[in-house]
Amino acid sequence: MTTFHNNSKIVLDYLEKHDEKPKAIRLHRSCYSQIGAFLEENRTGYSYESALEWLRGQTGPKALMGTYAAAVTRINDVYQ
Repeated sequence: MTTFHNNSKIVLDYLEKHDEKPKAIRLHRSCYSQIGAFLEENRTGYSYESALEWLRGQTGPKALMGTYAAAVTRINDVYQ
């Protein structure tokens, strides 16, 4: 989980450095917190597939789901 937390911090720091809107940063932070809880609950490490599994289980407005999908893509880029 340490790698996941470090990589999520990399994304959040990048967003802050590039003046992303505060709401988008909050939603990314919330997304990573929820994914982290999902990974711990399922006793697994991060993978793109596990993040997509978490994402498929989410419901909400299209804009929120779009931001969550972007957050998953961004953290996956860090893993690459």
